[in-house]
Amino acid sequence: MRKVVSAGGLIFDGDRLLVVKHPGGHHGFVKGHVEPGETIEQAAIREVREEAGLHAEIIRYVGMFSRQSTEDSGEVVEKDIELFLMRITGKADTVPEEETQWLRIDAALKSPWHPEDLAFLKKRALALVDVAASEAHKANN
Repeated sequence: MRKVVSAGGLIFDGDRLLVVKHPGGHHGFVKGHVEPGETIEQAAIREVREEAGLHAEIIRYVGMFSRQSTEDSGEVVEKDIELFLMRITGKADTVPEEETQWLRIDAALKSPWHPEDLAFLKKRALALVDVAASEAHKANN
């Protein structure tokens, strides 16, 4: 099975998380494939811009997990997903490629996700809300 790498951002507004709303109603992280010659950090920033229409900067690395995924071509791959805690710095001049929404953490944890994505979120969500709030406070002072 071919291995692919995706990178993306966890972006909070208070206790709300920005998520991609996929067809069929399940949610996902704002992320996408790392392109040739790109670092995971560059890919995460680009994917947030492309998928959500937002400029963002990285606050810190959150972690990685793996799961099987089906590509648009129908190929099943092993996907490593690298995620960063990020802060919005502005709106991009492009139309978002994905439908996104802000979900309160309690609602996000009860929403349909890929099981591995939800397990990752459950392990890190509450601590990340606190870190994001602290970073937002620093940025505003």
